Amino acid sequence: MKTKFTSSLTSNVMTELFPTIGTSAPSSNVPNWMPSMKIFKVSEHTSEAGHRYLKGLRFSNNLAVAFSFSFWNTWTYLNEIEVYRFNGNSIELADRRKCDKQFYEEDFLKNEVKEMVRGIVESSLLMNGQDSNVMALESQIEELVEGTYRPLKEYDRNRLEMCIKKALPTEEPVRTFKLHF
Repeated sequence: MKTKFTSSLTSNVMTELFPTIGTSAPSSNVPNWMPSMKIFKVSEHTSEAGHRYLKGLRFSNNLAVAFSFSFWNTWTYLNEIEVYRFNGNSIELADRRKCDKQFYEEDFLKNEVKEMVRGIVESSLLMNGQDSNVMALESQIEELVEGTYRPLKEYDRNRLEMCIKKALPTEEPVRTFKLHF
């Protein structure tokens, strides 16, 4: 079954990615891989005040991480992080953290995601009446988060389609990252 997403990837790629000046891209369903940030750019818009906002996504086979960034002058701010887990053929929100315009720094971002995953694991262990010694699972948490930083070639296309379709922008301008399921 050919979806709008798949159709857009197999049509004229150059026209999709680099439209002629004055024309818009025929489809907004082609995810843009940003090598500098190692994320898929899901959406971007500029506010009336001239501030740019971007929604990005990283994922592995077990975890999806969504980010909301804003740009002003030469600065990049991290506004929000959301961690999702896969449940069959869908994804569900596991944790969300607002960063209140934290300056973007990759080490900070990675540590925040690790802390969020650690919190998810610890609370799950406590709820199940198990020992909440998360430190014993630290290497697995590290591996889980590092898995979202892989090269573009290693991404599973079907999983990418599922994640991107869920994260496409709504009609309203998005200032905080919202995924609709």
